[in-house]
Amino acid sequence: MNQSEITENAPPGAGSGIALTVTVRDAEGNIIDEKCKNGDLFLRNWGYVIAGLLKYGFNYTGVKDYFYNLPDGTVYKVPDTLYWCAGQSYWLNTGRIVLGGSSQAPSVLDYKLGNQLKEVVPNLPALVTDGNIIKIIFTGTASFEVETIVSEVGIKMNNPCVIGGTAIFLTRDTFEAVTVSAGGTITVQFEMWFNGVPT
Repeated sequence: MNQSEITENAPPGAGSGIALTVTVRDAEGNIIDEKCKNGDLFLRNWGYVIAGLLKYGFNYTGVKDYFYNLPDGTVYKVPDTLYWCAGQSYWLNTGRIVLGGSSQAPSVLDYKLGNQLKEVVPNLPALVTDGNIIKIIFTGTASFEVETIVSEVGIKMNNPCVIGGTAIFLTRDTFEAVTVSAGGTITVQFEMWFNGVPT
């Protein structure tokens, strides 16, 4: 099964979601397992980042606070400066796909993985339109020196609203556990859907 087999059965403009494809290869590069899952969660942290961006665009001096959770559980207030551009480097090159080994069900309030194993740098995202549906697609591949069981994944990056950078998780989900053999690799593809829901 692959993402091309996922059909769009929702009317245009209905919902959003994330489709995952997990592909496991042995040390020789042969595919030994593949899992597909729809419904990876956008976490509340994601919403706060987007809301903060809109707030600064609508009314920079407006009084409205947004709070998110750091991976250690600390509740942090989004400050009054947005470091998206202007040469600021606090969040640049900090995005990671993070792999883990927990089977604990995801919650929109999650702020870390249940059992973090490894981080990988994703490739540059592609933007694809399919009718009214917008898809942002990117992948990341990790190798393991010893046999490892992987069952969760998330996306994290430094918050662009903080001097010095503070990492926050934007998504988290679990999937049917896969075993990566010694010297093998695991590739995770994310498809973020807007104006449609992957099924």
